[in-house]
Amino acid sequence: SQLITDGDVFPGNVINNRLLSRLGIILTTDIEKTEALLSEFIPFARHKLLFVNIQKIGLQICTAFNPSCVNCSLSEICDYYNGKNYWAI
Repeated sequence: SQLITDGDVFPGNVINNRLLSRLGIILTTDIEKTEALLSEFIPFARHKLLFVNIQKIGLQICTAFNPSCVNCSLSEICDYYNGKNYWAI
């Protein structure tokens, strides 16, 4: 289990990158770039809250293989589900 605390940098990982890129929020697979980008826009007191909730969705619904898009409350705005951006290629 990874210990996450609110700090100066949004903690990134593969699961969060997958979800954020499928939603169209980020366009990179580079975890360090994601950390820098989100750290700039997410208030540091919210890093843990956002990280934990993105992590839950990524592990339970937006899995790497066979994501359960029909059960996802974010499917209306999801680029992956709606075939937008590079997912449409």
